[in-house]
Amino acid sequence: MIIQGITIQPNEDVIYSLADAEVAIAFEAGHTYGLKTSQGTEILLYIGIDAVFTNDDSLEQLVKHGKHVKRG
Repeated sequence: MIIQGITIQPNEDVIYSLADAEVAIAFEAGHTYGLKTSQGTEILLYIGIDAVFTNDDSLEQLVKHGKHVKRG
């Protein structure tokens, strides 16, 4: 298992998928998503430190568990 991490500073209020993938994890709060590509690569997106604890509606969940997303 190889674990690599990066930090992304967004320029806009939308996050686009890094790859064509299935949404394997999608927390209702909209702060965490897990993607799995057809090649088996797993990508974890965690949005904002303590974002889940802000108790506001600043994060809108646009995809659900089991759905497929396309890169970009």
